[in-house]
Amino acid sequence: MPKKRTKGQQMQKRSSSQKSANTTIRQVFDKEGQEPLTDTVIAELVARGWPEGDLREMAAEGASYSRIRDSIIYPPEFDGIDEMTNDI
Repeated sequence: MPKKRTKGQQMQKRSSSQKSANTTIRQVFDKEGQEPLTDTVIAELVARGWPEGDLREMAAEGASYSRIRDSIIYPPEFDGIDEMTNDI
């Protein structure tokens, strides 16, 4: 039978999960740790096996590279202020 966690352990786990969520939000929305897909970054990624043509296309579309997450992140897409306020 698994050991029951104390209230302190439960709070510590929640606190850790919240910190992780906050970190992810900053990385995505505040662009923390992101950099443009420059020729240098593309060359690094190609050397690691990423397809160069795809990377160049992503760069042209405004995507950036997150070293922290080792992933490509695209900027948010919307048609303008009308799309943001339609549901209000």
